[in-house]
Amino acid sequence: MTVGLIPNSPSNLVITQQTVYSEVHVAWSTGLEIANNPITLGYKVYLDDLSGNLPIIVFDTTNKALVTSTTITGLIVGKTYHVTASASNIIGESLPSAVLTVHVGVLPSKIVKVVLKSSTTTSLLIGWAYPLSNGGLSLTQYTVYLDVGQTGATTSTISITNTLQNYIDATLLTTGVRVDV
Repeated sequence: MTVGLIPNSPSNLVITQQTVYSEVHVAWSTGLEIANNPITLGYKVYLDDLSGNLPIIVFDTTNKALVTSTTITGLIVGKTYHVTASASNIIGESLPSAVLTVHVGVLPSKIVKVVLKSSTTTSLLIGWAYPLSNGGLSLTQYTVYLDVGQTGATTSTISITNTLQNYIDATLLTTGVRVDV
């Protein structure tokens, strides 16, 4: 008979890479080992598609405790998933790690039409057409990069978090200075 406790849960579950939009690479830290406890034998990674079904095991490293990362494939663009990890030893399986939320999407399409709506000697009202695609996820912000004074580099950045707003009023510009957007 083996005496001991189940291992501690893995910690620091994070996305380490997302280069293909239907997959994500995740990694975790080993849980704190308990003195005189049977060693951790491996890890399981669970994927919950939030459909109401039970999470499924997408990775199982029984007897390979040194493996602390995996790539989860087959994800659907526009969906959100919850990922958890657990550790196991000869006694049993740990509680799940903290939940990692994964939003699967692609970059939104490029804004192709920027227009000058109006101007004064010290301000510009700049507008743009909405992107043709949001990449399967809600847009979170627009960032406008301004080159004030023909430096060839961005000299001012303005973030707009109201994604229904597709214009910016750039004020307090110096008279006679060129602005590139």
